[in-house]
Amino acid sequence: MEKNKYESIYNELQDLIQKEIDITLVNNQPINIYGPLQYLLEAGGKRLRPLLTIASAKLVGGSTRDALKPAIAVELLHNFSLIHDDIMDNAPIRRNKQTIHTRWNNSIAILSGDLLLAISFKKAIENFDEHTSNLIIGAMIEALIEICEGQGYDLEFETNRNVTLDDYLMMIEKKTAKLIENAMLIGGYVGKANNNELNLLRQIGNNIGMGFQIQDDLLDLSATTPKFGKMQGQDLKEGKKTYLFFIAKMQITDKSSLELLNKFLINKGLSEEDIPVMIEIFRKNGVFDIAKNMINEYYNKALNLLSNFPDNDNNEDKEFLEQLIHNIFERGY
Repeated sequence: MEKNKYESIYNELQDLIQKEIDITLVNNQPINIYGPLQYLLEAGGKRLRPLLTIASAKLVGGSTRDALKPAIAVELLHNFSLIHDDIMDNAPIRRNKQTIHTRWNNSIAILSGDLLLAISFKKAIENFDEHTSNLIIGAMIEALIEICEGQGYDLEFETNRNVTLDDYLMMIEKKTAKLIENAMLIGGYVGKANNNELNLLRQIGNNIGMGFQIQDDLLDLSATTPKFGKMQGQDLKEGKKTYLFFIAKMQITDKSSLELLNKFLINKGLSEEDIPVMIEIFRKNGVFDIAKNMINEYYNKALNLLSNFPDNDNNEDKEFLEQLIHNIFERGY
């Protein structure tokens, strides 16, 4: 697909998504819990998940109009999880703005997050028959359970020094990949996809989600753009065991670097002066390159799976999704 054509469709969908979000939250009371939601969602974000829902629906013969509200529901569900994640992580910044619990307080953040979750489920099934509604709600419930379980493992892993790379991959599949997977499944349900198409969409979403999270881990240490929305090395500061940490454990052999890695484990994080040192250690030991190769593996799997969808006279929908996947893996924030 030509770049101008892709950007035109992309911008049009982003506008539709934002307008539907605004409609969903406008003029609602009490303002002390709706206001923070408007504040959060005005900050934007990549809107990756609703884009994938709409693109998946169109790929299997559905329409943007039918997919829009379920797509918004997925985005609201995602943002609910971010509000609560920020409380648990005591994170001060999200999308270059103060987090809700920081700007207001924990009580407002918890309540507004709960409200957003309820709104997302209500939004998901507007204008659908019972059969399609049940499929969409089933996917939303599956995603929510997986997110919560993934966050539970994430909390458990903070104090467990025996976590393995396989444990970590299982955790990010639940916490990140399953929502993207179900976002694409919901698009498939809207478009009346057959079982083979649904299976392909599930696998594509899973690979996008896994690559996306490892890419986030990498960008935490390498992104220089303000758009990334948090300080470089935040995961190292907070003691988060990411994909790069597990690769570093396998790659690093020299004594001084191992001492810093152990310091990270013992202190459950690094001081700000140690972070640049650790980043350079990762770079010198090929950790960044290994992460990039793994991201590319997930990217290529997603594209190979997408190629199983047949070409037709109007291949615009397939080409758009292909370009969207490509752009996801080329992002700098």
